[in-house]
Amino acid sequence: MADVLETIKAMVRQGASSDEIVDTLKTMGISEDEARKLILLAERDMLRVLRNEIREIAADAFDERAEAMKKELAADVNRIVDSQMKLTKKLLFDSVREELNRYISTVSRLEDRLSVLEKKVYDLETRLGDLESSYHPHSRGKGVAVVKYVLLLVGLAAMAVALLMPMPKNTQMLVFFGGLIATLGGVLFG
Repeated sequence: MADVLETIKAMVRQGASSDEIVDTLKTMGISEDEARKLILLAERDMLRVLRNEIREIAADAFDERAEAMKKELAADVNRIVDSQMKLTKKLLFDSVREELNRYISTVSRLEDRLSVLEKKVYDLETRLGDLESSYHPHSRGKGVAVVKYVLLLVGLAAMAVALLMPMPKNTQMLVFFGGLIATLGGVLFG
């Protein structure tokens, strides 16, 4: 039986028609109905083999293409990640630069305010000195003058630290107002 199926398969591969195959099988002692059934069996077997071969070829081609697609996808992902990293770095750099410019601007404004405050304190000292000399013709001792200037310097230094140094808002306010009180104490002392 196996030889008959192989004969049919060989004839099909050579392009023989069904009638030629039936005639050949008749010469081998097989009836026409049996020959047609055997042809169908052989063709079905050949189709199964062909289908399996096609699946193997398709699987191999898919595996090759899948490997190439993996490489392409990895390259695309790397390009996208690199692009996103560059964009993130640029945005971060721009943000830091913007914050630094804001900080520098704030420090500059605070320095200007401190300068104005120093001038006002100086003017107040001058006025108070004038008032003091007009109300107190006799001079006070050196100790009072030292305390007065120490209070003024400590107060101005505390206000400068509060304005220029980064610190929590509450601490900054306490240091500034402490400096202001010390400065006013120095101005009013004596």
